[in-house]
Order: sequence, then structure tokens, then C-alpha cells
Amino acid sequence: MRRRDNDPKVRGEIETEHSLSILVVGEGHGFGDIPAFEYARNLAAAQPDWCVIGSRLGGAPYGASQEDLPGVAGLPNLRLLDNVDATRLAEGAITGRETYDRIVFHNPHVEEGDALTRARATGGLIDGFVRSARALLTPGGFARVTINPQFVRQFTTVSGAIARAGGQLVGRFGDDPDLYAPFTPLRTQGGLIRLPGDEPAGIGLAAYNFSRE
Repeated sequence: MRRRDNDPKVRGEIETEHSLSILVVGEGHGFGDIPAFEYARNLAAAQPDWCVIGSRLGGAPYGASQEDLPGVAGLPNLRLLDNVDATRLAEGAITGRETYDRIVFHNPHVEEGDALTRARATGGLIDGFVRSARALLTPGGFARVTINPQFVRQFTTVSGAIARAGGQLVGRFGDDPDLYAPFTPLRTQGGLIRLPGDEPAGIGLAAYNFSRE
């Protein structure tokens, strides 16, 4: 973990040095049959020399009211945060104090409104996340978005946001573990992440990388 300032340490901060610092955004409410924070937990368990921070998106006011979830993490290299705004990470009382080697946002989407309204809002969410994440990446670090490829193909507001931000498609989440180093593909009940409508019979989430610059 790399601090951005000399302020006193916040409660719950992992004080030891780690080879990589990973921030996972927006998985605190779970996904389908995947429990909340499952990806961050699996990653921290598989890589004990990394610092992994899982976070849950919260309601307004965002940012300043971020807080740790004490007693929930259960692993010395895992930290869990509540009330995180994916588009204003640098302004967060906790997320804004640190820099990260990787910042990952799994399945960003907005659920309110009709399909076109959701697609426009999701494109804005992706754009805001990438801009926010870049301010907190270490040199050589990158942000990653994993998203339903059908959603990208169907809506230009989503594909356009990814293209404008310079997203590079690196593969499908779960296809080839080598494509996702240093991330371990998340499995649930013995299978890979699947989304309804993916072809054929559920390929999985498409993964895009965004460099720091």
C-alpha cells in the first residue's frame, strides 16, 4: 500500500508492505449467486503478499463518509470499505489517500430507466470510473473494467465510452487465466462467472484494460 500523504493512518489500514496493491470497486452487494466481496476475498487468499481492498458502492453523500467494515475481512491482507463512489475515488476519505497498482470494476451498470437510459448512464459511469482511477494509479499500473460483451455490442454509448477512454480488450473473464494475471478468475459453485445472454451458453465478461496515461 502506498500512501499519498503524511496524514495519520486511518483506522483499519494495512500497515505492512505488499508487492501489489489492488482496489476492487463495486462488488460489495454481490452479483447473482456470488456473495458480496467474493472476488476480493478469493484474490487476497490466493495472493497473501498483495494488499487487496474490496469496496461497496454507497448512497449519497459519497466519498467523505467512506468507512472500513471492521471484523468482516478476516484476512490480514484484505480490507473492505463501504460507501465508495467509483467516479470520485480520489475524493474519498480512504481511497483518495492511497495509490494502487490495479483498480478493477466488475460489471459496471446502472439499473434505473429503460434500456437506452441505462446504457447512457452506464457509459457515463465507465467514463467517470476510468478518469477517477487514473488519478490513483502507480506508474505502470492500470484500471480494468469487466462487462457483458453483449451490452457493449448492443449500445454505442457503452462501446463509445470504452473507446474514448482508450480501453484495450484483453480477453474474456474466465477464458484464460494468463490473460488476467495478476487476477485469479473468480469461480462460483465450481463454475466461472456467467451472464444470461452471453454466447455461446455464457462466455463470460469481457475485460478491458486502461493505462494510467
